[in-house]
Amino acid sequence: MGAERRLIRAFYVCHDGDLFGSQQSLAIMAAHARDFDIAPVVSIARPGPLTARLASIPGLTLATHRRLQWFKHDQRSGFQRVGDAAGLLASAWPRARALAALLRAHRADVVHSNSLVSLEGALAARLAGIPHVWHIRELFVSDNPKLRPTLGADGVRRVVEAFSTRILCISQAVAAQFSQEATARLVVMPNAVAMAANQTPVAPLWPPAEGRLRVGYVGRLTAGKRFGDLIEALAILGDATPIELVVAGKFVDAPYEAFIRARLDALGVGDRVRLLGVLDDLRPFYAGIDALALPSKDEPFGRALIEAMAAGAPCIGADSGGIPEIIAHERTGLLYPCGDARALAAALARYWREPDLRRTLANNAGRAAAQRFTIETQMQALRAVYDAALTTAHR
Repeated sequence: MGAERRLIRAFYVCHDGDLFGSQQSLAIMAAHARDFDIAPVVSIARPGPLTARLASIPGLTLATHRRLQWFKHDQRSGFQRVGDAAGLLASAWPRARALAALLRAHRADVVHSNSLVSLEGALAARLAGIPHVWHIRELFVSDNPKLRPTLGADGVRRVVEAFSTRILCISQAVAAQFSQEATARLVVMPNAVAMAANQTPVAPLWPPAEGRLRVGYVGRLTAGKRFGDLIEALAILGDATPIELVVAGKFVDAPYEAFIRARLDALGVGDRVRLLGVLDDLRPFYAGIDALALPSKDEPFGRALIEAMAAGAPCIGADSGGIPEIIAHERTGLLYPCGDARALAAALARYWREPDLRRTLANNAGRAAAQRFTIETQMQALRAVYDAALTTAHR
């Protein structure tokens, strides 16, 4: 028999208790941590639905801390940026020190910051002398109107590289943001699918779509996600290609919601779009769609893609960010040039006209999801990252 593997006490730092992609990924990791001899503690800066989901996981400990704001969600003037930087410096020491005390109290072996937004985890780990793994799920060098770095993109890169024992990246596109000097500490670890490809089928959310193509969209509704491209594509296709768009997600701000609702009215496609809001369980949603579309610009990964693939729904994705790392064009799905609503419309029309192609791509996608995006594959990689971080720290 081999040597018994040591238990690693992993302290996860999460900036928000909502259930967007990064939080869903954290919940999946935490739920399977014990199977890989990882004892999870999760500290959430702002409680939310994630808190309740984590509370149901046996052996998991919950904590809270105060977040450091080093990203803004709106356009900032030069004067505001100076004020943002000053405020960050003033709050960094007391909040990091308090979190470091929490790390020691829980006897953490490794600190795992769940997203780029969680700066406080990196600083607290340094103060406590504990290895730090930074999970980067964002494309911070892109022009993201909801992710404006107080220190600038180059400042973010420098901080991450300076305060990380290992840097986890969810795609090659994310990893490409870092310098050559950091290469030895970079690990590309794709997200895992939350549902197994061979699980018992669930009942679809709706009866089969007769005489039309039901296309799904999952995620936040923002300009950066280019949700509007789907609306434009529906208008381009017109009634000759009967497509119904079902949407699981929420608008992140009132102006964008007003813009989209106005476009739905102006283009006359409002009766073909169903806005469902956030769904707690997406499995019936995926079981009820014929295809999933992800038109995002600079998407770091695309969790909805692998969930749809595993559930047997073929995908259409913009050729941007990490999406081409998931979809192999005409093998596991269809890609189109990002921002080209006419090309998106053509891809949708192709799925409508060619049901055999749809079935073939769905089967291929299901096999690809089962091979590449399993929880076991992700957790084995994560355990190896922790072992390497601890080995490096003890040299």
